[in-house]
Amino acid sequence: MKIQLSKVCFGLPMKSFFMDYTVSKKRELPVVKEFVIRLIYSLTSTSLETIQDYFGFTSKEMLAIVDDLQEENLIEWESGKIKLTYYAMSKFSEEDGNLRPTFFEVTDEASPVEFELYSFRMLSTDVRRSGSQDFSVSLNLPDECYRNLLGKAQNAFDTNFSLFREVVLKEDVFSEIKELYKINQVSDRFDSTLPLEVEYFVDTESPNILKMKYVSNTVDDWDEEKAIFSLMDSTIQAEPFKDLYESLNEYLEVSNDPLLVQYWDDDARTLNIKAIANHYENGLTKLNDDTFMLLGNFYTERNRDILTSRLKLIFENKPDNSGLIWLTNAESKTWGKTTDLSKLVDEVYSFFDKRKKTSKVVLGMACESFQESMTLRNNFWKLSDAKLMDFPARFGGSNAEFMIIPGLMVASLFHAQLDDQRDISFPVGYVSFEPKFISEVSKKLLDWATQQPKYNDFFEKKDVEEGQKVRNKFFMPILQQSIDIELNQSLNFSVNEQPGISKTHVEEIKAFDTYESSESAEKSCQMALSEYKDIGESRLKNLTGSIKPSKLWDIAFYHYSHSDASKMHLDLLAYAGKQSLELIAVHLIQNTVGLASSGHLGLVKQSLISGVKSKLVELGLIDRIQKGSSTKDTESEKIERQVVMQLIGASWVMNQIGWLYELAQTLDISLDLSNEKPIKMVLQEYAQSKKLQIPQYDVVATSGPQHNQVFSVQCNFNNKITVGNGNSKKNASEDAARKLYKNLDISKSTTHNSNAQKICILPNDIYKWTKCKSYRVHEDIVQLFGIPKEIKSGVAFVPARLWKEYATSDGGNKTLAQLGVQLQQAIISRELIIKCIENDDWSIGEVYAGVSRELVSDEFYSEFNWLSTLIWREPFARLIPPEEQGSYIMSVIKALYGLSYLSMFEDNDCAPDIEKAMAYRPFMLIRESLNNDKYINKSGKDSKTQLQEVAQHLKVPLPIYEITQTEGEQHNLVFKVKCSFKGQITFAEGASFNNASQQAALVMLQKYKRKKE
Repeated sequence: MKIQLSKVCFGLPMKSFFMDYTVSKKRELPVVKEFVIRLIYSLTSTSLETIQDYFGFTSKEMLAIVDDLQEENLIEWESGKIKLTYYAMSKFSEEDGNLRPTFFEVTDEASPVEFELYSFRMLSTDVRRSGSQDFSVSLNLPDECYRNLLGKAQNAFDTNFSLFREVVLKEDVFSEIKELYKINQVSDRFDSTLPLEVEYFVDTESPNILKMKYVSNTVDDWDEEKAIFSLMDSTIQAEPFKDLYESLNEYLEVSNDPLLVQYWDDDARTLNIKAIANHYENGLTKLNDDTFMLLGNFYTERNRDILTSRLKLIFENKPDNSGLIWLTNAESKTWGKTTDLSKLVDEVYSFFDKRKKTSKVVLGMACESFQESMTLRNNFWKLSDAKLMDFPARFGGSNAEFMIIPGLMVASLFHAQLDDQRDISFPVGYVSFEPKFISEVSKKLLDWATQQPKYNDFFEKKDVEEGQKVRNKFFMPILQQSIDIELNQSLNFSVNEQPGISKTHVEEIKAFDTYESSESAEKSCQMALSEYKDIGESRLKNLTGSIKPSKLWDIAFYHYSHSDASKMHLDLLAYAGKQSLELIAVHLIQNTVGLASSGHLGLVKQSLISGVKSKLVELGLIDRIQKGSSTKDTESEKIERQVVMQLIGASWVMNQIGWLYELAQTLDISLDLSNEKPIKMVLQEYAQSKKLQIPQYDVVATSGPQHNQVFSVQCNFNNKITVGNGNSKKNASEDAARKLYKNLDISKSTTHNSNAQKICILPNDIYKWTKCKSYRVHEDIVQLFGIPKEIKSGVAFVPARLWKEYATSDGGNKTLAQLGVQLQQAIISRELIIKCIENDDWSIGEVYAGVSRELVSDEFYSEFNWLSTLIWREPFARLIPPEEQGSYIMSVIKALYGLSYLSMFEDNDCAPDIEKAMAYRPFMLIRESLNNDKYINKSGKDSKTQLQEVAQHLKVPLPIYEITQTEGEQHNLVFKVKCSFKGQITFAEGASFNNASQQAALVMLQKYKRKKE
């Protein structure tokens, strides 16, 4: 049996370079030119007339071809006839039994490339992204590794050019001939570290032998010879073996560990590790169901699951106590150097009722100097949900570690030493949920804490008040919860006698849990806004079918230009309209053809907007738009579009969006290949599939004044030529491509166009693409999202990579996740307006400006730890590589949101019941997040703008955003972006470069603010 003791992430120094180089690669001649050359080759020499008659060229065409061939030094004249030059003759070689000319050309290219500095090996994107740099042990390299880096990079790039093409550029090195011609220039980009996460474990057959392996299979394959293991070993060398007798006695005295004492070997002066492992494997280390042994650090995957699964059940009953005290083993070089530490902290913290002052996580660390505290702070500052507190000594001895949730749980570990030179302990201890163990250990900790002669408060800010220190504000109130003694007895010392605890703290303990929930204001959506004129609800009823009375309808018909209009009102309504429109468009597309592409999304949104505008004209409502007197007729279309978005937003907020679904089914919207992607992309893919030369685009004419030019672009493809016009080169080339596409009649050779489908919503459509083969999902998971039992919801748990094996819908949970993300954004925009209405204060919108852009992020999903445990019980969890576990959890949560939206149509095929869904916990979490300060962008500016202002204030270089990776299909890409600022790096992903860079900037801002604090 394998027993994981710990995980450690090592940071290997790496450096990024920018390579400017020249390559030699095969050049394909245009088909016509190649055929002419091959004809001349077969005839040795010939006349122009022979070539012209053979191919049917016009005189003009023949002369153009001859000019091109002469310019390229491929033909020459001799005695009035044409023959090939020696250069052209030398390029013929046999290919598939035929003699064909093969030419090469040199072209300049440039690309970033990363190398690790130990062995100077090239790094692929997969290796660089295999772990997190948040918690790591820096590997110490010899000085030689930092010398002559530019020369080393040049030599390594020259030697491994084929590997560079394969792992960095992702090129097919076998099908495309390309050789490095020369390296023009090598320049520095930035320094970074490569996270290498290692698992340390023992086998029960030989538990005294410490083993190690890479957590990531990608890294394991990359470091095939495990060359870096020796460097890791030398970095974490431990002190010589010491006698554990005294340390174990100290631990047993305060921990009340009922199991460990029996494994002490008095002759060897150490613990009998083999007996512990054997009993643990055979289930003999259990006092009862509530008290049993733990092996390995608390944050190992097995122990984390044990602790959080029990705590989840406990906190479902809403106990009075909350708050975690964790007396750590942070003095060890390797303790907590893994993201598993933050996972455990975040999961436990998620169980607490945040309204209570005791709902905090306090990490206690023995610390002897301010310099030592700075090192510890730098190691663990990313634990945003934890408060750091230093102690002058270590409770339970130098090898002890404790976790206590007063009244609910106590767990302790003794860090025994193996016969090994590395700083990796053999953690063994117990966890108990029995009141007697919890109470006794808590009392001992309180006595020990109050008897300390002095607290140095190294982690506290300068000049902080005594009552605001972590010790007095959080540690003591948390610990005091389960101590059944009089307050004055437990704190029988004054501030002067014991500087560790303040009088202020005594008063705080008496009132630490005095929170009283206030009832939210029960206000309807009626708004006392006299400046808005009544539009006429009878007309609106003809549009929407049935409306709730509200001033929101009236507001929706105003434009910014009107003197009575409030820009904040209209901005919020328009944004709600934008998000809900995208949600509905994605839903309609998915029910028709599956995953929504950007091309289809744009088509459906534009069709819906046009349909609403036509309906407003038909009902005479278009004339009711309130706009400023100075607006021009040329602005009408823009104004009408804005009002349509505001009207859709009002409908979404009022839970009256069903009319838009009904309208959609009356519109003639068909989805096929021609509108799925840009037509230029369609033509290019067609050319590649037929092994034809890709279309060529050339500007043939430009007309009109400089500020309003019209471009004419010629598209040449497969011996056909069309000319398109537009106000930009891009639009003109698209027009030319569209015309040529029609002329080619590609529909006969593609399945997409011939199967064009009209958009619609059919009854019970949900069942056709949510089925999952041979898989049953836990009902308690889907019921959290309000998904009926009869719906086959297993597909929400099927990762995209496994959909062919388990799911009947393309892409597994990818399609549902796409819908879920749109739903989250639409819900946020709706809840923000409702919050403004309930508080009768629309200025709230200024505080929350931009919040929806930042809310649904990795940090938001981390608050679903209460759900993560359930998800990992599912069979698919065991099929996910470790480096993909985080993204898999997010994809499942997003997919469950998407599935819940489909469930909203249970009672009405065309009217989702949003209010019904808001009663379920995941939706309430979105609502509650609007009250969480960490998601609020109080400046009203987006994250990139804020970060830029920080850089300007500090007078440092502006942040740099780079695309590190793109995934997915061309029409549905996911961008991964890196933000570099002041030597720090953050990563994020999104559906566009802008979204991903905004998220990366947000994470960088949070990192900067925490560091500043």
